[in-house]
Amino acid sequence: ESLEEDKIKIIQEDGTITYLDFDDKTDIINAKGKLIGKKDRDKLIVSNTKNGEEIEYLEISIPKGKIFQLSLSDGTKVWLNAASTLKFPKNFVASESNRVVHLQGEAFFDVTTNKTQPFIVNTASIDVEVLGTQFNVSSYQEDATVKTTLVEGSVAIIDSEDQNKLSTLVPNDQAVYTKQNKGLDQKKVNTEIYTAWMYRKMTIQDESFASVIKRLERTYDIEIINTNDRLNKTRFTGEFDVENVRQILNVFSETIDFTYTIENKRIVIAP
Repeated sequence: ESLEEDKIKIIQEDGTITYLDFDDKTDIINAKGKLIGKKDRDKLIVSNTKNGEEIEYLEISIPKGKIFQLSLSDGTKVWLNAASTLKFPKNFVASESNRVVHLQGEAFFDVTTNKTQPFIVNTASIDVEVLGTQFNVSSYQEDATVKTTLVEGSVAIIDSEDQNKLSTLVPNDQAVYTKQNKGLDQKKVNTEIYTAWMYRKMTIQDESFASVIKRLERTYDIEIINTNDRLNKTRFTGEFDVENVRQILNVFSETIDFTYTIENKRIVIAP
């Protein structure tokens, strides 16, 4: 395991890569010596310095097992979930028609309102366009769907490829985009289930163990090898404080009997 694996990775416009520990308090400076932002443990506040009309991008990647907060230059707040990457401009330039950020993984956005400059979250499949609102986007590469959950305000869901508008959400709506057939399903949900990760809780609602595994791996920075077919098909519901993965597995094993071993960062579930 490389030493950098559990650090925050920042890539600047010129390709400079910086690795930061979570406990660091540090200023992030670009090649020209200008302040990009101030990092205080699990938060980064991007400084709002006018840099003319040039867009300078930053990319920040969060390792498995961690959560990170960003405050963008326009005041928009972003919570990045484990194993997620956000690419964003250091400053949103007034001459641009939109404020665009690029997400791989999962994030919650609390967007500063600017009616003349909509905020767009671009993922590999869909774009989420907003004026000012609170919403969660889950777009991990390995997942079959992209889920957008709206807490407050309103957002438009747009196909990233052809830029067709697919839907508009109102609070408590969730749009589930299926990558394979490009279908979009919309339903009312309890948004707290989908934002629980921000508060270090894991909420599982009628989810197959096969899909829970992916979340456990990201949340706890572990690998799970499951050789128990019956368990894979079993569906679970529950809410857990994210303390350790043993507690969750032990609760699951009360529903369906199974045993497992933990060695380093690998869990093997017996058939």
